[in-house]
Amino acid sequence: MQKKLTTLALSFPLVFAAQSTLAKDNGWYEAAYSADGKETYSMKFGSGERTQNKQGEAMTMVVGKQYNKKTNKIVLQKWYVTDTDCAQEYGNLVVLTIDGKYLYDAPFAIGSETISSFIAKTMCLVTANEQEKANGK
Repeated sequence: MQKKLTTLALSFPLVFAAQSTLAKDNGWYEAAYSADGKETYSMKFGSGERTQNKQGEAMTMVVGKQYNKKTNKIVLQKWYVTDTDCAQEYGNLVVLTIDGKYLYDAPFAIGSETISSFIAKTMCLVTANEQEKANGK
């Protein structure tokens, strides 16, 4: 059960208006950056999909990029957040390899100003927007 989020990229400007961290670069949207500005975390335009994790929980998954400006190193991953965690505004941003193997959980709580929280907030807001559209609101 997979459903592409067709408006994932279109929703980003609305999500980041208050945070002023949105930057589009070659099909990537910057979702967060480290306090020292040396690392950025971006989501691939059009990569969002609705699916289920191994436990059967509804979730949103995107292709993510971590870029270290100092070393010029790029790490590509997949990130997902469950609908349950979005609804309660805290939980785990799950990080996978690009081919889907589990790496680790990055705890988040909306408003805590951590990198995982900014990424999860974006994903949750886009998911909520998509669900409202699907429900005709």
